[in-house]
Amino acid sequence: MDKETVDRCRKEADAAYLVYREAKRVFEEAQFDYLKKVRRFRSFDYELALKDGRLKKIPPSGIPKEKKKQPLTIEQLKNIAEKLGINLSAITAKPDSEITENLEENNVQEEESTLEVS
Repeated sequence: MDKETVDRCRKEADAAYLVYREAKRVFEEAQFDYLKKVRRFRSFDYELALKDGRLKKIPPSGIPKEKKKQPLTIEQLKNIAEKLGINLSAITAKPDSEITENLEENNVQEEESTLEVS
């Protein structure tokens, strides 16, 4: 290789480096401008989301969400009582203390009947 070829290649490399350096500077400026505008947009969008209801609180995944239990209807209670063999007509007219006494007596009678069968 002669000196002229080496000098020509060095000049081409220097020129290519100048183009590269300028392109890199333009890219970095554009990237910085983009990031600045995106941050500004996200900030404004977050403030707007707080006002218009788009932002929802998300509970941590480790805490299960409580399920609301619906109260039983009178018909459902009557069906359960029938399946358990409880006569509701006798219970409805009595005060609470008499109901608990009757339930205790029924439990004692059931225990005695199970002992006799065994």
